[in-house]
Amino acid sequence: MKQMLITVSATALSTYLSGCNWRYRLYKKYTRLKVSPAETFGIAVHKMMQSGLPDPIEPTVDMAAYETARKLSLLESKRGYKILAREVKHIAPLCEGIQVFGIIDAVAELDGVTVLIDYKTASRSWKEVTGAGGEIIVAKSRGFQGPIYLTPPHDG
Repeated sequence: MKQMLITVSATALSTYLSGCNWRYRLYKKYTRLKVSPAETFGIAVHKMMQSGLPDPIEPTVDMAAYETARKLSLLESKRGYKILAREVKHIAPLCEGIQVFGIIDAVAELDGVTVLIDYKTASRSWKEVTGAGGEIIVAKSRGFQGPIYLTPPHDG
């Protein structure tokens, strides 16, 4: 008998394990119904990063998204990243019968080392706290996304 394989996104998994049963149910219900303005903005920025910056004089260009994508592109260039691929689909095993998928915003090379890039397009910075040893901790970034992307995929 063939075993059933469940595929879940890193975002859905984080929401499910957040400690609030209703949060996941609402996530599943409303992600199908409506995309928030913040998500629409983030999607526009990611599309521009993937396909290249549009001509800003086009009337359909979201100028706020354009400016964010432009700044991210300049940051990549300034830091010396050589972009190898953008919007890379990644599927990794979580445990027997469950695999997790996500999309890596960019795979780059910096000084001969492969680097994964994850763009954050939120209008507010994530809250930082200082740990006991003086290290800066960004609690929101301690989720499943990073470790999942570092897990070798099923198919090369």
